[in-house]
Amino acid sequence: RMLVVSALSNTGGAFLARGDLDSAELMFNKALTLRRSIDSKADTTLASIIGNLGSVAHGRGRPIDSERLHRESINVFRQALGPRDDKVAAEMNNLAVALGEENKWSEAEAMHRSAIAIFKANHAGINTFVADAENSLATALDIQGKNAAAESTYIEVLNMRRQLLGPTHPDYAWTLFNYSMFLSYT
Repeated sequence: RMLVVSALSNTGGAFLARGDLDSAELMFNKALTLRRSIDSKADTTLASIIGNLGSVAHGRGRPIDSERLHRESINVFRQALGPRDDKVAAEMNNLAVALGEENKWSEAEAMHRSAIAIFKANHAGINTFVADAENSLATALDIQGKNAAAESTYIEVLNMRRQLLGPTHPDYAWTLFNYSMFLSYT
């Protein structure tokens, strides 16, 4: 039955990647129901399904549901993997995005910083985990009007992404766009 759970979850992930939220939600809900019928053990499969449902809620513009689901996913990942795993940090970053959409920017900033701390502890040197999380942090700082911190974070992300991805990569270009918008309004 766990193979069926994985198949449903993987299918949901494919639908989510394509932007088919209805089909993704259907597959994740079926996977979640079946997974919970097997046992109540906290594992990465359960945490991932819940987190993916949080991403569906995000895609549907339901940040309160997204927040609740990402918090639940974080708790299950922590039980399964401990508090310092990359998967915990990735879900913290997702939670921070949901908090930002609810205009809870100081809480979002704190959550981004917690995720960054985990990624930095787990990965030496420049890496995409830190670059992606700091990119989100820069936006949270920017929106709060914390201009000096936002600017230094944007510059750090640009430097990391240029080294990691190159100047023609879409992620680098997107950060450059956000930084240029920041500069035009400050």
